[in-house]
Amino acid sequence: MTITVKPDEGYELDELTVTDKNGNELTLKDKGNGKYTFTMPDGDVTINVEKNAKTYEVNVAPLTNGEITASAKEAAEKETVILTAKPVTGYALKAGSVKVTYKDADNTDKTVEVKADTEKANTYTFAMPAYPVNVSAEFVKEYKVTAAPADNGTVTVDPTAAVEGTDVTVTVKAADNYQLKADSLTYSYQIGEDKKTEKLTVTDGKATFKMPAADVTVSAAFEALTATCLLYTSPS
Repeated sequence: MTITVKPDEGYELDELTVTDKNGNELTLKDKGNGKYTFTMPDGDVTINVEKNAKTYEVNVAPLTNGEITASAKEAAEKETVILTAKPVTGYALKAGSVKVTYKDADNTDKTVEVKADTEKANTYTFAMPAYPVNVSAEFVKEYKVTAAPADNGTVTVDPTAAVEGTDVTVTVKAADNYQLKADSLTYSYQIGEDKKTEKLTVTDGKATFKMPAADVTVSAAFEALTATCLLYTSPS
């Protein structure tokens, strides 16, 4: 007797058993291509088929200066896979560097949409395609942003550490009866032997700059407001 098993798309055979009328399991021979044979006993038989959703491998590439972990080593089509990035100290995940790719049936490279978790830092998700996938990412050096102490006012920076190309926001606030001294708000850094100091333009108490590939120090000076005296002369 021959049995042909053809699971639905996206599923695979997990277990196939045939038992006789007394509950004894019969020997099956796998003939390939979903065909199995057994010797028919004297009496009825029961055929039991169990299937599981077909799963595909999630392969994470070896990385430097950090690691990516996947919530599953294998996943079924359309299953959500969670990726968690963990950079080593002094490094950060490069924006937009998390990639999930695969080769389709025509051996064409395809990219899977990766979504960043809006509530958890360094966490991403994607929907598993019906192919094994490769996960990659890049970790880059993170640099410090320091606000130098200032008299008669405050200078704050956000963030206090960033990778090259990140927008850094500087906020200045003068004490009562003081103001920011003209052209005094600057950021300084050094790359190799090259030292640079750049002026910042303040709008509504804030200024921004692009993070260079070096630690940065932000400085400012505040000066006392100049009193203006008005002389009134009565008409003669």
